[in-house]
Amino acid sequence: MTTTIPALTSNNSILNNYITQQQQAAANAAAAANTASGSSSTSGANTLEGVSGNFNTFLKILTTQLTNQDPTNATDTNQFTQELVEFSQVEQQLNTNSDLQQLINLQKNSSGLAATLNYIGKYVEAPTTSTFPVQGGQGELAYTLPSVAKSVTVTVTDSTGKTVATLDAPTTVGLDRVAWDGRDGSGNQLPDGVYNFQLSAADGSGNPITVSDTRAVGLVTAVQSNSDGTTSLDLGTGMVVPSSTLDAVYTSTSLPLAQSGTESAIVQASLTNGTTGLSYTLPSGVANTQVRVLDSNGNLVNTLSSGTSAGTNVFNWNGQNTSGTQLADGTYTFEFIATDANGNLLPVTNVQSAATSS
Repeated sequence: MTTTIPALTSNNSILNNYITQQQQAAANAAAAANTASGSSSTSGANTLEGVSGNFNTFLKILTTQLTNQDPTNATDTNQFTQELVEFSQVEQQLNTNSDLQQLINLQKNSSGLAATLNYIGKYVEAPTTSTFPVQGGQGELAYTLPSVAKSVTVTVTDSTGKTVATLDAPTTVGLDRVAWDGRDGSGNQLPDGVYNFQLSAADGSGNPITVSDTRAVGLVTAVQSNSDGTTSLDLGTGMVVPSSTLDAVYTSTSLPLAQSGTESAIVQASLTNGTTGLSYTLPSGVANTQVRVLDSNGNLVNTLSSGTSAGTNVFNWNGQNTSGTQLADGTYTFEFIATDANGNLLPVTNVQSAATSS
């Protein structure tokens, strides 16, 4: 009596089908690697990892086939060798695709870095919620008010949480800017670096006003290329901002003027019988003094020049807007901005009511 052992892996169909599947997966990975988009690159990488991980599966199938082959019809050695060669080719294709993906990523990083190199030496404005840089003894913030405020206070703290300065900031509706000279309450110049801030605003009744769209302004000193293909800008103080989040870019000559955050540079005063007078104190070196007049709704009604002498100066307003129209008596906001010959902000202090002169 003759016993016949069934052929468990006739024509090696299981292994051949598996190799075919892996070759197709490798081809898909190559197509994904040739696509420069982030989503396709990610998909290609996942495919490569999947196919590479299946090499052990290939070996298990091969071992099982050899273990269970029909002794009367053993696996052909040529066919066995061909199967090994075919899967070796799949492995080589995987390695090629992986190297190609790395080259694509390097090219993307290089292109992004080249584009952001132009930011070096320029000022950028970027969103921030709690920190801002001080460079060269100067820091600047921007923020938006939904309505005119009675007061806006900026509390500045250092890295230890210690309050180093408390500033009064512009109160007009819309986008406002405030600058800090990097000095503490005693007038000591603090080192450059990253400082924390907190903004609070209130209306005439003392009710809080929501401050939104807070931004930091800083000078770009270096650029960084990240592993994910994005770039970041170094503001030279340890503060880094993504280049994709910028609100604005300025040169040194186009940088918007920010109100010096001094305690008495912004005041409210009454226009009575079509006239009002304010006195203020300036340091030496002031080349230009501007006074911005805003109504109770935060609208700018006039911008006037005033005295630049060191010491006490007096500003008088006749109650007229830029068109020469006489405005109604009432409470107005006055913002004093003093700069030197190079446009640098200088402090304006001791602003208070004064007798008007004709």
